[in-house]
Amino acid sequence: MELAVQDNLVPGETPAEKLANVAACGIEAIEPWFSFIEAAGDEFAAALRDSPVRMRSVCDDPRRNLGIRDDTHTERFGAALHALDRYADLGAETVISIGVFGPADESHPWDAEADTYVEVLQRLGEHVASAGITMVIECLNRYETHFINTLAEGATIARRVDLPNVKIMADFFHMNLEESDMVASMREVGDLLAHVHLADSNRFVPGRGHTDFAPCLRYLKEFDYAGVLAMECCLGPSWQLLGHHGADFVEELSSAAAYIRSLLAD
Repeated sequence: MELAVQDNLVPGETPAEKLANVAACGIEAIEPWFSFIEAAGDEFAAALRDSPVRMRSVCDDPRRNLGIRDDTHTERFGAALHALDRYADLGAETVISIGVFGPADESHPWDAEADTYVEVLQRLGEHVASAGITMVIECLNRYETHFINTLAEGATIARRVDLPNVKIMADFFHMNLEESDMVASMREVGDLLAHVHLADSNRFVPGRGHTDFAPCLRYLKEFDYAGVLAMECCLGPSWQLLGHHGADFVEELSSAAAYIRSLLAD
């Protein structure tokens, strides 16, 4: 298992500076958002080539809402294909997908959204199969979406897609709100689990809230999980308005990384 951190948690004026700061925290990988990749362009690709930090996963834009078939669906689907080609050029292994973001809309019933999202994931999965990319469905808590809240719901969609490179991910923050037994939920989805996000109960870095990470990490070791554990937390300037801005990001991220590694070593 490798630890990763999302780009917006790490300061740096250039991609090279961001990657150097990730390495300074003792973290192996960066998980960029599509907006960072688009803004950084070829500079990011060049910085990756010169850095020990890898980019194994990408957090795609949830506002694409590809489970909703509306007047802009075709245009958004085309943008998603273009983004995936860019991720493939950068060597991504895993791309996160969110089918619908936000509250329910009576004009787009859940069943219709599910049918549309299955079709979309089939087409996206086939598009990136030759590049070795796995699409993973993120299951968000009920306050962020009405669509796919639990790992079981995500697994149902993945099984309908029925492609070897379309799976699901587990996010500790969302699981803490939606799953009655996080270990049992992960065990139930089995081999469909292909990516993990780390955040504590309060969205701070692991170790700053009340989530019990130990049983879940123990299960991932038993499961021989070889993917990424990516931190998606309230840390850094982009989270300042939410009331948390780590005074020393190196200390915060380094401490969180050490905490996770200590649990994995038990």
